[in-house]
Amino acid sequence: MDTNRFDGLVKSLASRRNRRDVLKGLFGAGAAVSAVSLGLDGADAARRGFSGPKLPCTPTCGENSCGASDGCGGICATCPGGKICLVNGTCATPCSEDADCAPCLICEATADGGGSFCGQFRSTIDCDTTPECPAGSVCSAIANTCTEVCEAI
Repeated sequence: MDTNRFDGLVKSLASRRNRRDVLKGLFGAGAAVSAVSLGLDGADAARRGFSGPKLPCTPTCGENSCGASDGCGGICATCPGGKICLVNGTCATPCSEDADCAPCLICEATADGGGSFCGQFRSTIDCDTTPECPAGSVCSAIANTCTEVCEAI
C-alpha cells in the first residue's frame, strides 16, 4: 500500500468515528475474545472430566420417613402427629409420665438420655443406647433392654 492510500484510509476512519463508536467497537472485540477464550477453557475442563459445578441436592422426605435416606446422603427425620424421630429410625411419642401414654403401658426414659417415650413392653434384648435396638423400639433406662414404642397414640 502506498503512503497516499494509507493516509487516505486513516483520515476516512478518523473522520467517520466518534469516541462512542470507537469504544463500542473495542468493547465488542473484547467480548468476542472473552467468549472464545471461555469456550476453550470449558473444552479443556470437559476433557479433564469436570462437568461443572454441582447443583444443591433437594432432600425428599415424606410425612413418615424417619430413618429413611433423603436422597442427598442424609437421613430423614420426619414423623407424623407430634412424634419424634429417634436415631434408630423409630417414630416415638414423647411423654413425661405414664398418664401421657394412655392407652399404652408406660412412659420410659431412654438409657442414652434421648428423652422419655411411650412404650408397650420390654424385650429381652440388652442395650446401652437406642441405636442398638431394632426399629420400633428404644433402649429403656430402667432395665437397659429394648422397649417397643407405642403406636396406638
